[in-house]
Amino acid sequence: MKLLLENWREYLNENVDVEGWGSIEPYRGRAFRTGILPPAARLVVVVNTRSHGPTAFYQSTGTGTSASTEDMWVPFGGVGIYKGKLWVVKNPAGKMPKKGTELYLYGEWLQKSYEQSPFREVLWRDWIQSKGFPSYEEVEKLTNNEVFRIEYGGMILNMFLNKNKALKPGWCTKKCEGFVGAENPDTRVSGKRYSLRDLKNLK
Repeated sequence: MKLLLENWREYLNENVDVEGWGSIEPYRGRAFRTGILPPAARLVVVVNTRSHGPTAFYQSTGTGTSASTEDMWVPFGGVGIYKGKLWVVKNPAGKMPKKGTELYLYGEWLQKSYEQSPFREVLWRDWIQSKGFPSYEEVEKLTNNEVFRIEYGGMILNMFLNKNKALKPGWCTKKCEGFVGAENPDTRVSGKRYSLRDLKNLK
């Protein structure tokens, strides 16, 4: 624990260009505003961690489990399916990192950074348009609602994480039936007809 705290500044995201915040630079990168990441739209950022590599964190609303997590930044590995429903893939060690661990400290750092100044946002609709993907309205129409906007939003978020090397197949354990939008047989959800590439080709 002592060593972790001593090395805190060293392994924080170093690619931010802002004025210092205390003895630690705050996060001032952009945040990805999702469509619907159950049960609500979320802000997502990716930071480079020492032990886990690039890791995504979302800002919790506190409505999914406990109000005690409201506004906290929680690590996750992507969007999968569990019992037929969209499911946020958690760290196998638990949704909330143990206090004092590396991921907990990153979450705390993001929370304090956001409190100081909300992050600049990239809206998922703007982002998919810039990548040449159809809108969710187009996807619903072209697939006869087989892929609804909520699932499509999960696919896009997985693409965003994958492009930032933050998608974590190793976190897709017992509760995770696969990642939405995936093409790889090892990570694709059984029975799902469309991959993300399929949807792009529909446009």
